[in-house]
Amino acid sequence: MAPRTVQPIDGYPIGDPDGVPFSLLAWLREQAPVAALADGRFFVTRYDDVLDALRRIDEFVGSMRDPGVRVSPDEMLLIEMAEPRHGRIRRFFNAGVSKARVAQLEPWIRSLCEDALDRILASDGQTDLAAAYVRTMPTSVIARLVGASADDHRQIAAWVDELSNSEYLSRNQGPLGPGLEHGFPDFYRYLNEMVAARRANPDADDFIAQLIRTEVDGTRLSDNEILAIVALMLQAGSETTRHLLANILVHIATMPSTLDGLYDDKSLVPGFIEEMLRLYPPVTALLRNVTSGTDLGGCPFTAAGKALLSLSSANRDESVFDKPDELRLGRPNGVSHLAFGGGPHVCPGAALARLEA
Repeated sequence: MAPRTVQPIDGYPIGDPDGVPFSLLAWLREQAPVAALADGRFFVTRYDDVLDALRRIDEFVGSMRDPGVRVSPDEMLLIEMAEPRHGRIRRFFNAGVSKARVAQLEPWIRSLCEDALDRILASDGQTDLAAAYVRTMPTSVIARLVGASADDHRQIAAWVDELSNSEYLSRNQGPLGPGLEHGFPDFYRYLNEMVAARRANPDADDFIAQLIRTEVDGTRLSDNEILAIVALMLQAGSETTRHLLANILVHIATMPSTLDGLYDDKSLVPGFIEEMLRLYPPVTALLRNVTSGTDLGGCPFTAAGKALLSLSSANRDESVFDKPDELRLGRPNGVSHLAFGGGPHVCPGAALARLEA
C-alpha cells in the first residue's frame, strides 16, 4: 500500500512541540502511519515503525543537514558518522557521560540548582524562570563535565545560544562564515585553547583529555574532530535539557495539582520525569536519510528519501501506552518512551538529563 499524502502537516516545524496537534498525530497513527508530505519527506508516527527505523541505522541514517550540504570528515557530527567509526568514537563519548561519571556530579548539581532557586526566591516581584534557571543551569552542568572553568559558563551559554540559533547544524554555516572555525571564531578559539591546555597536561582526566587519548582505527582524533564533538556536546547537552525543564515548568504552572503527590512521596519523582519526557519530548522528531530501497510500516521507501520520525507521536501511541494522553506516575512501561531516540544512536546524555530534571 502506497503512503497517503497528508497536506495539513506540510512544513511541520521540527523544533516546535506544538507543531502538530496531538489529535492530528492520533489520526495519522490510525489512518496514515507513514504519510507522504508535499516536500518529499515521509512522516512516520507509529511507535513500532519509529523504533524500527531508529534501529536500522544502515538504511535510515541520522541527518541534520539540509539537502546537498557536505562537510569534511573532521567536521562531521557524531550522528553522521558511518560504522564502525561511529561506534568506536561513541564508546568514548558514552564513557564521558556515563551514569558513574554523572553520579559524581550530583552533589554539585544539587548545590547549583539550590543556589539558583535561592536567588529567584530572594528577587522582588516576578522572575523569568527561563532566563534565571532554564537557560543557565544545563549549560553550566555540561560545561563542567567537559572541563570548562565556572567563570566561563555564562559566556559558553551565550555561544551555545548563537550556535543553536544559526544554520550550523543544518548548513554548517555560522553568522561569520562556514564551519566552526570561521562561523564562530571566538567559540572556536576558546575550545582550541582548552584542547591545547589538555595536550600540555598529560595528567588531565576530563572529557576533552579522554578524547585526546582516543584512538580510532589506530589514529588519534584531530583537533578539529575533537572541537566538533565538544561543540555539539555543549550545544545538544544544553538545548535539549532546556526544553525538558521548560516543558516541566509549563506543565506544573498549568496543572499545579501535579505536585501534590510528589511532595508527599519523593519516590514518585523519577516516574514523573519519565512521563514528562514521554508526553513532551525535548526533540519532537528526528530526520533520517534513506540509503537504499526498503520499506517501513508496509510502505516502500526509495534511496535518497527522507523519513521524519515523530517521537511526539510514538510516545502517545495507544497500542503501546494505555491512555497515552494522561500523566500516570505508576505507568508500568513508562521508561519505554522514545524521548531520547532509540537503537545504537540513542542519546548518550540521557542519564545526565534525567539527573538535571
